[in-house]
Amino acid sequence: MEEKLFETDYTKEFYKIEIIVCENGNLFGVKKIDENYKLTYDSVIGTLEIVKNNFIQKQSEENRKIKKQKK
Repeated sequence: MEEKLFETDYTKEFYKIEIIVCENGNLFGVKKIDENYKLTYDSVIGTLEIVKNNFIQKQSEENRKIKKQKK
């Protein structure tokens, strides 16, 4: 039987993070969607770390593809 412990459920939203990038600064906001969810500093920082790591991984994969195409 396949483990479903880490299966993503995109129908259950807890909060939304919005980052607006401006010329000389950034605006950052967090909007709570599920009022029963306990939003913490750690959960927001953890989410940002996961997104950052996914971005780095995808960029690395693209860089490898481009490097192979140039050979």
